[in-house]
Amino acid sequence: MTSVRRDATSSRARPGVVTCISAAIAAVLVFGTTARATEIGTESPDPTTAGSPPPAASGERPATEAPGAGSTAADAVPGRVATTAAAPGEAARSESIAVVNQLQEALLGLLRDAERLGYEGRLERISPTVDQTFDLPFMAEKVVGRYWRTLTPEQQARWGETFGGMTKANYAGRFDRDTGQGFEILGEDPAANKTVMVRTRLLDPQGEDVDLTYRLREVGGRWRIVDIYLKGTVSELALRRSEYSSVLKRDGFDALVLSVNEMVNDLAAGNDAP
Repeated sequence: MTSVRRDATSSRARPGVVTCISAAIAAVLVFGTTARATEIGTESPDPTTAGSPPPAASGERPATEAPGAGSTAADAVPGRVATTAAAPGEAARSESIAVVNQLQEALLGLLRDAERLGYEGRLERISPTVDQTFDLPFMAEKVVGRYWRTLTPEQQARWGETFGGMTKANYAGRFDRDTGQGFEILGEDPAANKTVMVRTRLLDPQGEDVDLTYRLREVGGRWRIVDIYLKGTVSELALRRSEYSSVLKRDGFDALVLSVNEMVNDLAAGNDAP
């Protein structure tokens, strides 16, 4: 087992400000929700069963028994990456892990140059990687659940752009400084409906390590991330679906788009300020 690490810098997060390690975790910070995926409801957000807890690896406790399950995303802070190489000869494993590595290495570069780049520079830097590693159209559809079918083609296209923009803005806005944390890839497991789970861990020298599991599906011959689970049970898609569906039901489509765009504007306005 090999690891690649980058030395922590002396910079620290601002008091009272928690940066996030993924768009999924940023969503929790934005909405202030700590709902567990298994508490959202019985409707599966997509055919890959994203939103349900990932299966436990062989010899491990089930996801629902993960230590610290139920902790909020505010426990997670970005930083350096420690990656574990896939075993030779496991092609699918190598491909799926490579996608997660690509995202994490891009985040390292973002953190390294965060203050120099500013928000707009970070957004420009990370956007191509988000497009390459996430299946954003798939996530945009599933994150609004059954309401997707009620949207016109024009609304669906508009929502896809809005959702993708918010995902990228979360990375650009939250990854504003290097706090010395790291990532470790623990392994990959097959999952339902031809998906795979890549298990990783956020290494926090100043606090508790946090487990993150990425669900990926194959799209056009390439693995793409479609969901992220914090500590085995907290699903990005389930959390966002709960929030977005509530806004759609209560206030309608235009209000949802306005609300998300306001969040993006807040991120853009707040991260270059002294």
